[in-house]
Amino acid sequence: MWLRKIEEEDEHDGRVVAVLKEEVRAGDELCNSYIDIELPYAQRQRELAEYGFACTCVKCVAEQTVAAAPARPPRKLK
Repeated sequence: MWLRKIEEEDEHDGRVVAVLKEEVRAGDELCNSYIDIELPYAQRQRELAEYGFACTCVKCVAEQTVAAAPARPPRKLK
């Protein structure tokens, strides 16, 4: 489950304050994104590079595959 901050004021002394909107169980993974995860792939990677890493989450890997796929030349209609 991704944690989403609503306002920048949700950060206090380097800690993030978040409210969960779903029930979680002990052992459930909680993820906190350094950036807006709705940004386009290339922009997310640029912003994450500022933190010194490239993201390899499921979303980024899938979008990287699409971004790296060669563009098909336009087909001629007969």
